Amino acid sequence: MANEEHTGQPDETGTQIPAADGNRTSPPNSDRTSPVDLEADSHVRVEERTREIPSEKFEGLGERYDAIDGVVMVGVTTADGDVLLLGEETVVPCGGDVEPGEDWRAAACRNVEELTGRSVSVDEAKLVEYTTWQNATSDASFRTASVHFEASLDAEAPEFRANPTPPADVEHEHYQGDDRPTLGWYDGVPESVHENHVEHVEMYFD
Repeated sequence: MANEEHTGQPDETGTQIPAADGNRTSPPNSDRTSPVDLEADSHVRVEERTREIPSEKFEGLGERYDAIDGVVMVGVTTADGDVLLLGEETVVPCGGDVEPGEDWRAAACRNVEELTGRSVSVDEAKLVEYTTWQNATSDASFRTASVHFEASLDAEAPEFRANPTPPADVEHEHYQGDDRPTLGWYDGVPESVHENHVEHVEMYFD
């Protein structure tokens, strides 16, 4: 795993959203699913948070999020209620970036399929999360969004349930060359879950 602000996974949020008056407007391409669309669903939680980050990391983090539309995280579950998590010493939900102009639900599906090599069905959004990133030594800040989805494997092949392995050639943006994700099924929230994602993983077991 890399630093807290950007691990190899969707550790944080994505799209920068103006926060001057608190109003949210749909993106120009209103045909695609966006956080604004999803938060209109009464079953979807909407949360705001503020995180202070060191000034030496602030600019780089902002540049990263300028290049994408956001981040999706996905709780892939089985019929038995097990959840697929990503990582070794520290584990996080599956997911990744939303490319510019990409439908957020489609991005959730794409990221999981790239990580697992298996088809998935994205069931519903669980949480739309907005984060204001505050520079620790100045008044500078920016606001971003992430969406958590639930999903299930289209076909629970016994071999993948017994030994979840990524495809031989992983095309996910956070894995390059010989770097491959480590996948595992969990029947409860593990102690090794990243501190920023404990509540997220708990949500997938609800």
